[in-house]
Amino acid sequence: MDIYCITSKTKLMKKLFLVSIAMLLLKLTGAAQTDTEFWFAAPEVMQHTGTNLDRPILLRITTYSAPATVTITIPAASSTLGTLLIPANAFQSFDLTAWIGTLECTPANTILNNGLKITSTAPVSVYYDVVSGGTSGNKNNPEAFALKGKNALGTSFRIPSQNTFDNISSYLPQARNSFDIVATENSTQVTITPSNNIVGHSAGIPFTVNLNAGQTYSASATTHLAAGHLNGSLVTANKPVAITVKDDGLYVDNYCVDLAGDQILPVSKTGTEYAAIKGLLTVDSNELLFITATQNATQIFKDGTLIATINAGQTFRTSIGAAQNATYIQTSQPAYIWQVSGSGCEVGATQLPQINCTGSQNVSYLRVSDQSLQANILIRSGHEGNFLLNGSPTAITSTMFSSVPGTGGAWVFARVNLPITTYPVNSVINLVNTSGLFHLSFIDRNNGGAGYAYFSDYGAVDAVATAGNNPYCPGENINLFANTVPGGTYNWNGPAGFSSTLQNPVIPGATAINAGWYTLEVSNGECTDIDSIYIYMRECEPQDSCIITARYCIDVDDPMTYYFDASGYSPGGNYFWDFGDGNTLSSPTGNVDHTYTSPGFYTVTIIYNTPNGMECVKRFQICFEKSSDKEAGDDNPVKDSKELGELYPNPAHTEILIPVLNSDLQAMNIDAEVIGTDGKSQLKITGLPVTNGKISIPIHHLNDGVYIVKVRLNGVMHQKKFVKTTR
Repeated sequence: MDIYCITSKTKLMKKLFLVSIAMLLLKLTGAAQTDTEFWFAAPEVMQHTGTNLDRPILLRITTYSAPATVTITIPAASSTLGTLLIPANAFQSFDLTAWIGTLECTPANTILNNGLKITSTAPVSVYYDVVSGGTSGNKNNPEAFALKGKNALGTSFRIPSQNTFDNISSYLPQARNSFDIVATENSTQVTITPSNNIVGHSAGIPFTVNLNAGQTYSASATTHLAAGHLNGSLVTANKPVAITVKDDGLYVDNYCVDLAGDQILPVSKTGTEYAAIKGLLTVDSNELLFITATQNATQIFKDGTLIATINAGQTFRTSIGAAQNATYIQTSQPAYIWQVSGSGCEVGATQLPQINCTGSQNVSYLRVSDQSLQANILIRSGHEGNFLLNGSPTAITSTMFSSVPGTGGAWVFARVNLPITTYPVNSVINLVNTSGLFHLSFIDRNNGGAGYAYFSDYGAVDAVATAGNNPYCPGENINLFANTVPGGTYNWNGPAGFSSTLQNPVIPGATAINAGWYTLEVSNGECTDIDSIYIYMRECEPQDSCIITARYCIDVDDPMTYYFDASGYSPGGNYFWDFGDGNTLSSPTGNVDHTYTSPGFYTVTIIYNTPNGMECVKRFQICFEKSSDKEAGDDNPVKDSKELGELYPNPAHTEILIPVLNSDLQAMNIDAEVIGTDGKSQLKITGLPVTNGKISIPIHHLNDGVYIVKVRLNGVMHQKKFVKTTR
């Protein structure tokens, strides 16, 4: 924006969004930056008396070949802002201004419950648009932030930014360089090492914040000076987060100020090959590039010539150059490149996409300026003659393209002016390439500002092969899954001659010959990636195949009562119980109890009928013999047998002692077993000697809890209860 005429100029807002293009879209799947889930941390934007520099704010949402139900939420606040039903190949805006006080990440150095989440039932493109100007018509501080879906999520980031231009210092809230973090999962630990001082923390000293899903944290520079910007700051997390970088009130000279920013990529999505195309700046006609290293000893090559070597977190500044309109940047290790571009003295800034295996086949834009509109196009050589602009094959031709310096002709670019007489304000600009992927940015200029952003897909081909319920039982269906790659084709190969071009094929009725390695090859027309997965087959007993678990517990106060627990393989079926004593029970649940009336051996049978009619059987035996009338914990000896005295000590720590009262039996060896309340045996001892009129049973290895000890003496089984505790 122009500082001296802030209250009177008529700058048009730079709305970077897509509109309804149903009659223009080809049946191509590589459409723009699309996904079904987006996370965003909304930056705080400066204000000024008499203007609305930070509002209105809107979401710009575009559908493609399928209609979508789009839900907009603030998860950490348990708030749903709206649900949109958008037809296929259509555009819709959603005004967020009513929630601006909730959404903006302010104050800094504070955990906030304001992260934005957008979900969709079909792939869409989404932009967060700071329209600016309110209803005054003076759109003085606009910016659009392209949401990058899954490409924005990661666990390791270096913050890219420029460090040449200051932020304006005279407005409130003050314009600052900042990065805003939103967590996507609960219990996310985020460690931040700022490169310069931020609010609440000193440069170079790491600190950790703990965020739940949807919570945000803003790291804001403490100064407006370029030297205090946050380029090179390190952010790591134990779970995926998304980060927004903002450079508010970017003060490029004594005349112009503007908001710039982008949602950035994690280190894993950066690359080593970039092409920067010049915009229309006059304040810095060379156009600056800021390269931030992610690893030490990163070499930087410009048009094939080594120009610098930097370490992780360091930023090197270069330019496209006065004598050329594009440049090719290579780095020996993955790096970020932040380009400052625009028109005249009005600027924008964005993270450049790495060009290897990325891009789109179909991108759309709505013209909002009444002056110049420039489209910058990058594509591999050989595809430049296959463009359709609004359906026309003659609007952008191969003669408009030039070789990107340093690429040996492998990459070509075009800077195309789109005249307002042909493409008026509010007209749709739809660019399609019928054979290859391309990258596309727009520089949209009016009398008070310019917008600059990339609209093509930042994601590279990344094949991921998975399978459900691996390993499989014979007869089950093997379900193979491939991740979705825009514009991707899929090719599966596996054992027994298996092949498929489906994204998610199914192998019915698997047998042993289906075990082995399955290879997935995914291609987007430019690049290919391969992944594989091993499918295991296991032996499954037919009668037990649908029973996951079957166990029992003993009631410590009534050892003849058993608690049974079974779990069916396919939930939702019915259980039939035969307890082996003539009693049966039918139940929709696998949790039942049964009391036996006399000791003995019993075979328990569980018949489970699955929802699809399969019948499965599980059988096991339980046994308890003649029990004494004495219950554990009674104060008096066993009256009927006079054979055993009371167990002591109780509670016990390392051993329990049981007196043998019948002197005729003291010369005998005795068997004992300790059982937990879950029915599982913890200790079995045979041939226990009677020493000094009592038997000793060690329990030091047991966990604290209640146990039953069974002692077989002279053909009679005695049961006693005790408690194990730790000193």
